[in-house]
Parts: sequence; structure tokens; C-alpha cells
Amino acid sequence: MKAIVFLMVVVASAAYSQPYYYYFKYNAAYNVPGYSGDIYRVNLATNGNELFARDAGRVNGPILRNSDQSRIFFQVRFSLATIEVNDPSHNTKYVLDGMNEVVHIMDSPKTNRYYVSFMDMRDNTTTVAVNRMTLEPIDTIFDQNTAYDSFSSYDQNGLYRLEDDSTGIFFSEYYIDQKQQGKPRRCGNVGPFAGSPAQEDTRSGYALVSYTDSLNMNLASQDLSYAFSNQKYVLCNVDQNAIYTPIGIPFRSDGFLTVDTRHVVIEQANFDTTRTGGEYRPGNVYVFDAHAGTLLERLKLPPEGKILLFDNYPNMLYYYLEAKRKSINIDLTKLATIGTISPQNVLVGSGSFTLSVPGKNFTTASKVQLNGTNRATAFVSDTLLQATVRAGDIDTVTVAYIAVRDSIAPSSHAATDSSALNVVSLPQQSLQPILDCVTRVNDSTYTAWFGYENDDTTSIFVPVGAQNKFSPVPNDRTQPTLFEPGKKDRVFSVVFNGKNLTWKLNGNEVTASRKSSACN
Repeated sequence: MKAIVFLMVVVASAAYSQPYYYYFKYNAAYNVPGYSGDIYRVNLATNGNELFARDAGRVNGPILRNSDQSRIFFQVRFSLATIEVNDPSHNTKYVLDGMNEVVHIMDSPKTNRYYVSFMDMRDNTTTVAVNRMTLEPIDTIFDQNTAYDSFSSYDQNGLYRLEDDSTGIFFSEYYIDQKQQGKPRRCGNVGPFAGSPAQEDTRSGYALVSYTDSLNMNLASQDLSYAFSNQKYVLCNVDQNAIYTPIGIPFRSDGFLTVDTRHVVIEQANFDTTRTGGEYRPGNVYVFDAHAGTLLERLKLPPEGKILLFDNYPNMLYYYLEAKRKSINIDLTKLATIGTISPQNVLVGSGSFTLSVPGKNFTTASKVQLNGTNRATAFVSDTLLQATVRAGDIDTVTVAYIAVRDSIAPSSHAATDSSALNVVSLPQQSLQPILDCVTRVNDSTYTAWFGYENDDTTSIFVPVGAQNKFSPVPNDRTQPTLFEPGKKDRVFSVVFNGKNLTWKLNGNEVTASRKSSACN
């Protein structure tokens, strides 16, 4: 590898703290071998567009940045070029042996290094360490037959890389100071997979990995949060060999991990053979809680956008529209979420009523939606909305889905995850309580397991009360109030003292005692 200093005419210089998007534009006026052009940038905070550097050479591939946006990196033919944003007269170009395409820049201030990953002619990925101050190449860290970028541990003393293994998710580790490989780190205990896992995005010590655990897709459900299946994303805490709750997605997509690792952002990426390149992004973006795996918000944005995340703007999601050279900026701390609606169950044909929808980050523009259609909404506070559910909404036995729509950015709208409103029928004599078995804990403590059988074809709602109670008191022992069709075993359990415990349900009853059939 050798360093070559190169010159370019710099046009603009500004504080690098702003979120910028850089792009290359060919300029025929230079008339030099290699088709030179200029680098422009868009200030994503203001959507201002400016020329950044003239005659930058022939830029191949994306223009990358370090963590604080103080420096950009890009490829000029088979060389790696870099410019200091706040003092663009500081610019350098290196020839990296075997480089075909620069794909990733990892910033490690604690070790005073950049790690540059590039693909060679065989589509293998090599990672090279570069001195952060002098920009001189130091050492080749990884040179393996793999397509995944390396990323650092939280303390930046180690580097990880996902290995291609269909039996589970694990990462190789490289100790920087010792210059030696460590033991592989496994991400929980998921697998085997229908296809090899893929590394989607990384942060210090964390990796967002996608995989497929089933070839069957369920797209029948109208509620997307229940239909998610087939492809899954999981956040791996590689430092701790741990995983969080997987996220299911039923469509082709790209995954992103926010800087604070609190949110996973999924962008739908359809494959359309009629389009150049095959991919088409319709603007459907989903924000999940990265740890709990729950859907927080659905964003409907203009199509063909690009998701951008910045270390020094950890709460912002920038959705950049290449054709318009502008960005839609979304503050993730202002996403609305909903809690448990009240009531959750209503009797079919019981007429209109007021639905309470608790949550957070509601505004006066928020609208409660039933199956995607707005309902008359009263703003009570930023944590409570009330909506009118019409009589016609509950005139048949069904499950209606309640969400909140909110405008959180220009040219976009968002809807929270949905909560089920169960429209159920009156109790039928076909509903029977079941005592499954009893487990002895000790001489004075037992656990009784209960289920039920509903021979009707629809769910039945029986609130806690005269038709759904335990004796002796307390009458409410966390028994269900919504009974789905069919026979359901071990639905809930009750801890008791071994004396007669009776569950009365819809005119029928079962009794548990220390003498009841023991659980296996």
C-alpha cells in the first residue's frame, strides 16, 4: 500500500456537526481521463444544497463518513480518498492493494484507528486498519472469504465479524492489541435457519442480524403486527453473547439499528423486475422497539427514499429523497405509542360507545383509527385520547384494530401499532370450564391449572362476575374473560391451599383440591 497526496479545488467549508449527505456528480468540463466530477452535499437539517469540492476525480461507489462527520471517505478508481470536512485542504489518497469497492468505514477513536472494509475482485471483504491522525495504513485485520463488515466491541478493543453458518448466529473476534483471534461469540440459541443469516447493521458491541426460520408466509391477516412472519430480525448483544426478542417481517426489506440501539428501523424493499436494478422502495417504514421486538409505529413516506442515521444525532431518522435532494426528518422521541385500550371487549350489537386510548406523544392532530379509518377523536392529553366507536362498527362478531394516526413530519404520516378490540357474542351454554390438573408445591401450597371448551364458532365474552367467578373469595383470580372457539388447555393457573377451589363459568363449574388429578 502507498500514500499519494492529491489536490482538489475546495469550494465550501462549514462546521461538520450538521447532518450532511454527500453525493458525486460528473462534470464534463474537466475533460480528463477517468471522468472527473464534483462532490456536492445536502444539509439534511435545512435541506440546503451546496457544492463541496471540485474536481474530486472519478468517484466510484458511496461517499462514507466517520462517526462525528468530521471526515468523508470515498473511492477514486482503485484508491481510497479522504477529506477533512472542516478543513478540506487536508486530503489524502491511498492505493489499497486488491481494492475493488469500498463498502464500510468504522471509526474507533479510543484506539486512534479507522477500519476500512473493501471488496476485492472475488467479492471477498478485507478490513484494513488506518491511523486516525496520520491516515497511514497500519495492518490488515481481516482477509477472509466473507461479505460482512467488521465492527467493534463496546470498549473498542476487539473486532467482530459475522460468520456464515446456517446452524446459528455467531461472530469471530479479533483482539486488536494482541493481534490474534479470540473464541467465536454466539448470539443466543436461534437456528437452524432456512437460509444463512445476514448482518444488516452494527453498533459498538451490537449487531442487527436477519434470518429466515420458515418458508411459509402468512399474509392473510389484516393486522400487520400479527402477520409478521418468515423473515426475522434479531438484535445481538455480541459482547454478552445474548439476543433480544426477534422481529418478524413478511416481506423483502432492509434493516437499520439506531445509534442508541433502542430502535430497529425496517424499510420495505420490493423486488420489481420491470425496474432498473430490480428494487423498489414504496416508502413503508416500520419502527420497532429493538429489545422488546414490538412494533411502535408505521411510517408512510414518499417512495424511493434512503434511511440515514448519524451518531451525533441519535434520536433522528433522516429519510433522504435522492430525486428531490431533500430529507424528511423524524424525531424518534416523538413517535406516538398506544397502551391498553378500554374497553378491550364489547358485546356485538350493543351500540355506540366512547373508547379510551392511552399512550404517549399524542397531539391535537392525533386521530384514533378503527381498521384504518379515522373516528371522531377528542384530545384529552398527550397520554390519552377518546374516540367514538359507531354502532355499525360492532354490529357483527369480529376483531377490530385500533391505532392512532399522527403527522410527525412534512410529507409523511404515521400510525401506531394496533390494539385489538374484540366484538364478541353473548355467552352460550356450550362454554365449559375445565380443570386440567393440580401440582403439589408443599403440604400447604398447590397450583391448579384450568382451561375451557367453547363449542361455538365465535369468541365469547364473559366478564368477571356472577357468571365468571371463583369461590371462596377472591372471585377474580386472573381467569380469562374472552373465550375463543375450541378446547384450550392450561390457559391459566391459580395457587391455593389444597382445599376446595371452585371456578363457576356460565352456569357450569369445576372444583380443584389436593385430591385432584396430578399434573405430569
